[in-house]
Amino acid sequence: MQQVYNIVDFGAQRDSGIPATSAIKEAITAASLAGGGTVYIPAGRYLSGAIILKSNIELNLSPGAILSFSTDPADYPVVESRWEGVRQHVYASCIYGSDLVNISITGSGTLEGN
Repeated sequence: MQQVYNIVDFGAQRDSGIPATSAIKEAITAASLAGGGTVYIPAGRYLSGAIILKSNIELNLSPGAILSFSTDPADYPVVESRWEGVRQHVYASCIYGSDLVNISITGSGTLEGN
């Protein structure tokens, strides 16, 4: 059974409007360092910038969880990408990862891309 990393335990505050990006990043890092696990987003509204996934991570949004992504471009790092075979630098998507294995986004919560 995978270990569960609740973002509230890493400092995320539900329904506060305070960005939870750092708490989500810390939960993902802790799970990754342990070899993988479930990053759990409990019920409530959380504001976030880009979420950078790592291998062996399940991002689980519980019923009633709303992950609302920031509208500020500064919250999305520039990453290397390709468009029709041409390398380019672009802002990361709301949920981003590169060269990953064994990842999933599960649950019945809501992702608000704005």
